[in-house]
Parts: sequence; structure tokens; C-alpha cells
Amino acid sequence: MLKLKLHTCLLLFSLLAINNSLIASNDYKTDLLARMAASMNITSQLSSLANGEYYKQFTYQGQPVTVIVRNNSIEHIGHSLFTPYQRSLLKAPICNFLERFSLEIAVPLEREKSVEKHIAESGVSFDKGTFSSFCHLFNDTTYQVSIENKDDKNYLVQWQKNNQTYCAIKFPIDYDLLNGSEMLENERRLAGEILKTSAACSNSVAATPDELSATWQKNYFIQQGQSYYSNELNTNKYFEQDDTGGYNLVYTSKYPLESLANLLTSSAIDNQFVMDIRLKKYGLTEDAISVPLNSWINFCLNTGCTPYVGVINYDGNFATCELLMRNADLGYNHVMKLTFDITQLEDRKGIIEARLNSYVPSSKIKYLFDELRQ
Repeated sequence: MLKLKLHTCLLLFSLLAINNSLIASNDYKTDLLARMAASMNITSQLSSLANGEYYKQFTYQGQPVTVIVRNNSIEHIGHSLFTPYQRSLLKAPICNFLERFSLEIAVPLEREKSVEKHIAESGVSFDKGTFSSFCHLFNDTTYQVSIENKDDKNYLVQWQKNNQTYCAIKFPIDYDLLNGSEMLENERRLAGEILKTSAACSNSVAATPDELSATWQKNYFIQQGQSYYSNELNTNKYFEQDDTGGYNLVYTSKYPLESLANLLTSSAIDNQFVMDIRLKKYGLTEDAISVPLNSWINFCLNTGCTPYVGVINYDGNFATCELLMRNADLGYNHVMKLTFDITQLEDRKGIIEARLNSYVPSSKIKYLFDELRQ
């Protein structure tokens, strides 16, 4: 009888261990967030936290803290400067930066630089107020908050009430600063982030007659987009009208370059293309990544990028293109040069050879364009 009870207990412990192992353990978007959680002694609390936005549900040294979990990853930890409503109206990555940066300098992390030197070198400065001013903002949500982009170089964020500015902070539009990471980490994490992104086809691309320009070609319409750096590098999409009067993205060998542009600027075209990517890395090294095309497109769109496509060369069989994924809000670009075999177009499957320079600062984009076109 004693042996039976012992076996039962061991079985229950085994089942409990298996059950615990099946519970997803959250990872972290950046190394910095993982270090912050460890320093705040909340790692165990965050490890199994469900996806969601936890506004003021944590505290550090008596101040409220917001945590955001998405796709089983701790995406954000920071002082609760913004309400969920304010976050929905403003640029969420900018809100995240200010909340995280404020908390980061309060947490006793192991640092290569002093807090004062870190702040000075980051380019963060106050036109009005100081970091201590934030302490008042944690508990007063009645301020009007505005975020202003100053010539794509800096952000100016202001808190105002009764037509008076209480606090105004300025900082560079720099991805490493805003994300709390550095280039080596960005490159290290990139492949995993792409691979865990769904390759599902999106149905979000649509057009109405007033958005389209007719051409001399029958049943061929252009949705004029934006251009970047040159008119040839743009976000244009191409449509045709179906029998019901609706408009669909062009995808036919009759219009190969237009079809390719549609394929590369959205994930709305069902396909099984695989991208063989040579990721050019810091220090003149490179990695090889193979990912579904739509996983790459969805990853870029999900992270706030706008796709621009330009044709460098086309000989009737192969098209060499430049695909630029621009994140204007965070000041970076993924710059890709790719070769597409037009004979694969109708089959909707095949290999696309590509070379990628990731997280290129917008300030350096002109020089890289010149280099890629050589």
C-alpha cells in the first residue's frame, strides 16, 4: 500500500513537471529588457505572463510600471507615463522608449558608463523640466501629450495643461536608442524574428476607383504611392478590374514587373516563394537565412515598415530589384538587393536570391544606395 502511494505521488509530480514544461516561457525583445527584469526581481512573474498590456500592474520603488507582452515575448517594461488610451492615439514605439528609458536609468544595472554619461551620449535633453519631472506625470493623466517629428532627425514630446508646457523632452530618431539595443544584437535577433512570423496571406490590400489612375492599357490601373530617394523607388501598386467591378492586384506574366512590385510590397498574393538571404553583418561578416517570402514581408509590415521597390535591371528573364523596407518612425531601413527569375512568376513558387543590409540608419541610406548599385 505504501509503495502504491509512493508511485502515485511520483506520477503526480511527473505530470506536474510535464504540465509546467508545456507552459510557454516568455522571452524578451531585447537583452536590456531581460537585464531590467532581473534587476527588478520580476523575471519569474513575467515568465508565464499572458499576452496583453499590463498598465500600472507592477511597481518599482513605489512608482507604477507598465509591461507589454506580445507573441510570448516581453516587448516592453517601463514607467507608466502613458495610459492605454494615450498609447492608442500616439506613436506606441515612442511611448515605449520614454517609459523604458525613464525606468532604465532608475534600475541598478551593471553599466559600462555612468547614468549621467549614458544620458548625455544618448542625445536625450529637456527643453522644459528634468527626469524628476516625470514622477509627477505618473499620477496625473490629465496632461495633453504631443509628439512632433523635427525634420526626421529628432522627436519633441511635450506635456501641456492650461496652455502651459510642464515638460518637454527631445531625443534623436535613432533605432538603437529607441529600441534599447545595438547593431550586433539587432542582427543576431533578426533571423529568429522573421522565422517566427506567419507566412499567411493577407487580404488587407484594396483600392477604390478614386484612388486609381487609368492608363492607355486596357484594364490596367495604377495606385500612385510615395517615392523615396528617387522616383523609381516607390510604393506604387497595380490593379485590374474583375467581372464584379472590384479591383484586384495585378499578378500575371503579361505584366511581370508590375506583378513583382505587387508581390514584394504586400503579402496579399498567395505564393510559396522562398528567399535565400545573405545578411551582411557588422564587421564584414554575413549569415545565410532561408525564409518564406511572405514571412519576410509580414515581419517588415508588422514592425511598421513601408516597402519601396525599384527595378535596377531587367533582361526579359531576370529582374534585379531594390526592395527597401523603411521605418520612418524609428529611423531605420532594411535594404535588400534581389534577383527574381520571371519564369517562376506563374508557378508562384521558387527561390529568390537576395542580399540584405538590415537596420541601416536613415542618415546613411544614400551612401548605401550608391554602394548597392555598383
